[in-house]
Amino acid sequence: MGLATRDYKKEACAGDTRKLRKQLETKIHEIKEEKGGERGGGGAEDLNLLNAKLEADKAKLEHKVIELMAERQLLEDSISIPK
Repeated sequence: MGLATRDYKKEACAGDTRKLRKQLETKIHEIKEEKGGERGGGGAEDLNLLNAKLEADKAKLEHKVIELMAERQLLEDSISIPK
């Protein structure tokens, strides 16, 4: 694997991490808006359901971010720069 390919993969991992973090922030924002819009009578059950959904989505995205960060570290470790 050439150095250019490694750099591309490293940057792709970093881009994926940024994209997943943005998705997580967007999802949190959407669910917070849903909660705010249902104040008229949604009740505690709806809020609990939304909280559970948010936590599940957050956990999935955090897991994916960790996987990508580990892959990025492996790529960085595999790059040997002559001194």
